[in-house]
Amino acid sequence: MGGLRDSLGSYLGVGDDSGLMCFRDFVLSPDGLGLGGVYPFWLDECDSWRPEYSRYVLTGSLGGGKTSFSSMLLCYYLYRVFSSGDLYQYYGLMRGSEIYILYFSVNLKTAQRSGFKQLRNMLCNSPWFRRHCPVDGSIESSIRFGNGMTIDFASGESHAIGLNVVGAVVDEANFRSGVGQGLSSEYGAVQQLAQQLEDRMKSRFSRDGGRRLLSLMIYVSSASYSSSFIEDKMLEMRGCSDGRVVRAVQYRIQPQNYSSEKFEVFCGYQHLMPCVVESSVHRESLVRALGGVSDVGSYFELVPVDLRGQFMKNIYLAIQNHCGRSTVSKGTFVTNYGVVRDSYDDGLLSGSPLLQGSVVCSDQDDVPLRVVFDSGRFVDVDRPHALCLDLSLTGDHASLCCVRYDGLVGGVHCHSEVFNLDIVPPSFPGMLRISKVRDLILWLSGELNIGVFSSDAYQSEGLRQEVCSVLGLQNIRLSLDSSDLPALTWLGMLVDRRLRLQFLARQDMEIREAVHDVVRHRVVKRDGGSDDQFQAMCGACFLSETVLARVGCGLGDLVGGGRLNLVGSGNIGRFLGMCGLGGSVLSGGLRGVVDGGVSGVRGGSGGLSSGGGSLVGSGGSSGLSGVSGGLSSVIRSRRGGIRGTSLRGGSLVGSGGSGWSCRRSDVEGGVRRVGGLVGSILDGLDGLDD
Repeated sequence: MGGLRDSLGSYLGVGDDSGLMCFRDFVLSPDGLGLGGVYPFWLDECDSWRPEYSRYVLTGSLGGGKTSFSSMLLCYYLYRVFSSGDLYQYYGLMRGSEIYILYFSVNLKTAQRSGFKQLRNMLCNSPWFRRHCPVDGSIESSIRFGNGMTIDFASGESHAIGLNVVGAVVDEANFRSGVGQGLSSEYGAVQQLAQQLEDRMKSRFSRDGGRRLLSLMIYVSSASYSSSFIEDKMLEMRGCSDGRVVRAVQYRIQPQNYSSEKFEVFCGYQHLMPCVVESSVHRESLVRALGGVSDVGSYFELVPVDLRGQFMKNIYLAIQNHCGRSTVSKGTFVTNYGVVRDSYDDGLLSGSPLLQGSVVCSDQDDVPLRVVFDSGRFVDVDRPHALCLDLSLTGDHASLCCVRYDGLVGGVHCHSEVFNLDIVPPSFPGMLRISKVRDLILWLSGELNIGVFSSDAYQSEGLRQEVCSVLGLQNIRLSLDSSDLPALTWLGMLVDRRLRLQFLARQDMEIREAVHDVVRHRVVKRDGGSDDQFQAMCGACFLSETVLARVGCGLGDLVGGGRLNLVGSGNIGRFLGMCGLGGSVLSGGLRGVVDGGVSGVRGGSGGLSSGGGSLVGSGGSSGLSGVSGGLSSVIRSRRGGIRGTSLRGGSLVGSGGSGWSCRRSDVEGGVRRVGGLVGSILDGLDGLDD
């Protein structure tokens, strides 16, 4: 057998590895692919190739040559495999069985328009393959060789069942729905299948104690439609010795076309928005804001100065088109899934009060929703809890999420997800019975200290008014579809490691698939996807971080007793400012229009009011003065806390309880950010115990 193998190797002109052409020579040589016009950037990548590389991720800007390089990679892989002699002996497969490399696409027509046709042309025109392993020219739908190897189009699991798959190419361009429309629904199934194939190949084709893998996986992505799947792949491969990530951008591929003078761009990270770096001091502040992330330099990019104008016009599109990064005007919201993964707490999940994660809420029966709860599993019930409801009357799922404020831990406000109930609409002709949701919330108020409740849309207006009236809570409408600020607040809590979450499969999927529309300042669901659990969870976290942790006993004063209408980035931003979390900070005072009317909060030296939008509602007029009239607080809690307190002449007198407490430091921290209020109110806080 060894003599036959040696004879075949001699015929192929290769023998062992020492006789093989290197990647660069194979691409350029007339005895290999014989390609001309290959950019030096890609030839340098050929030189960077290593035999142990079994996975590649090729990403960057459009038109960078990623698909062409993936075809070169696959051709070189086949050249080396075919040069080994007997494929069945090489892979350890049963003789006579078919061996496959899969090229994933929505359909064959799409595949033919993209890299599949280019790959076929490379192989058919290659002097080496024509001489030693020619492609079967009688078949157009696949690339078939005479030695048992076939490169076939595939679009789903049915194309891979029972096959000996030794390689695959997943090019996201083949699953694009259209310009600006993201990825088609088929791509989700392909992602899962590709991961299964990769895992299967590791188990079947590992050699030398796992140090060498005989298979090849190639993932091709572009910044304009990069998915969380590809982002996870790049994160997974960082620092690995068995794969390589290549980012291709035009000014590196063709540097001769650009100025040698550079300027620096910060490409963004989590809640930190991208920007042009203006100075060394500016850069240092960004590095500090990144915290302890590894490889800080990877978040900055040096760009030719002749592109600066593009970055000043639209930095998101410029980062996409010129830097080849997926920080775009509409792209994946969570670009570093690691911060989400780190927040998952197994103890929270195992101790969940839910007996099941979802429940059908139908008007066709009288079964209460509380049957899915085990009330004996509620813990820390006297701590304040935030409830947020994402409700749909027909078709879509609804969700009710509860987040507990755990107080100051190590000097920072901490929170825990208690549950996120998936409320499933009934099948036709049934409808979702809102009264069941109302009854569940009222029942929960007897088990937990509900400090704040909100819902999002007009469908739940009546329910919210009734619940807030019964429980004595502030009526808050929080529109999660109108602004990205609640989601960014949630993301900031994760980055600061102040939030513990439960791993819930539906919620986790929606987190991964959330899309950030930076231009419109919204976080939306992927086409064909869902976001009810993600939105309810973001809303509950936002309420816990603002109302429970920051505003506390001062919420009634901020809104003057009317409805708090948190709709749009302007209103929500101003509310964050009131809470000391950023937003609009005014020099003299601020004006908020709420359902109860116009509440004028006046500074010590007069009544400078904010320009622009305001907290918009409807109704008459009522006044709130912060100069000499004092500060009144009305906080109601079903499980104790501060009730009917008022501030007169520098002292705060109230009836306490073991529940929700008001901290001087919290109120003071928020008030200090509202300029003109400081002189009038801080003196009156002297009587408020820490």
